[in-house]
Amino acid sequence: MTAQLHILGAGALGTLFAHRAIVVGYEPVLVTRVPDVTRPADMIRPPEKQRVVTLEDGDVRMTHTFPTEAANAKRPITHLFIATKSYDVLSAIDSVVDRFTRDTRVAVISNGLGYHEAVNQRIPSHRLVAGTTTAGCKLLSSSASDGQLTQRYGVAGAGVTLFGAWQTPLSAGASAIPSWLTPFIDGPWPCEWRDDIHPALLMKLAVNAVINPCTALNDVANGALAEPPWQEQAEQATREVTQILKAAKQTLVADTLASTIDRVIADTAHNTSSMLADIRAKRPTEHEAILGYLLEQLGPATDAPLLTSWLSLLRQRSRDLAL
Repeated sequence: MTAQLHILGAGALGTLFAHRAIVVGYEPVLVTRVPDVTRPADMIRPPEKQRVVTLEDGDVRMTHTFPTEAANAKRPITHLFIATKSYDVLSAIDSVVDRFTRDTRVAVISNGLGYHEAVNQRIPSHRLVAGTTTAGCKLLSSSASDGQLTQRYGVAGAGVTLFGAWQTPLSAGASAIPSWLTPFIDGPWPCEWRDDIHPALLMKLAVNAVINPCTALNDVANGALAEPPWQEQAEQATREVTQILKAAKQTLVADTLASTIDRVIADTAHNTSSMLADIRAKRPTEHEAILGYLLEQLGPATDAPLLTSWLSLLRQRSRDLAL
């Protein structure tokens, strides 16, 4: 019998990994939100029964039909991928925690930091797998009819996906790749297991702290940060992030940050950052799990005027959205 893999956060990233799950032998199930019956639109909209998704990668097109389940369904969850926005991670996992068993295994591939330990404490096994990925795709079209959601996504890049245990194993040999993730590690896309995933998570956050707010607040594609007038902002932000990392004794990440940012900007020159996409769509942004964590939780306070101003602007926007 094919093992099920529930995916919580079936947006662009979650849908991409749902397709990959099918390829490596899993039966993915997309977890949907419980409808808010206080909203008139939800009262007349039929619940989603299935989702038909076409993934376009150049000339290659894959179409799969995914079963869906509401978060409050009764069936136990044995394997779970969390791919929500960072600000939804804790509420999302709380919506399904009653479906966990002592053998439930969870991997989270959401952006940012600051929530992983809380997620780990909610898992009976306390064996959270943390992941980070540079893979991505973009929603091209979406329509709903009679309980079926039909979507098209375009792959923005296969990227590299890294997984590792959030809690460093104490016993010798305990860092072996979990068997349920082996199909992904051995799959046809770049995917690796790291015995220490924390530097990779911190590097992803540090890169995002420069590229995401700079592109989002200036409404430019990633590649614009390599040219005037935005290059100066990106370089100043990189210096400030580097200073924060060094103050927190994260020298390995700090020493390679500038070159990594230059490479990411070049490799994703035509891409729209997730934060810019959120601003254009009038959605909340992940500034707290990125800039908020970096400036207020990582370590001792350091002088970072540009990053601080970006965080202030994004927080004000968040307050304006809530009005």
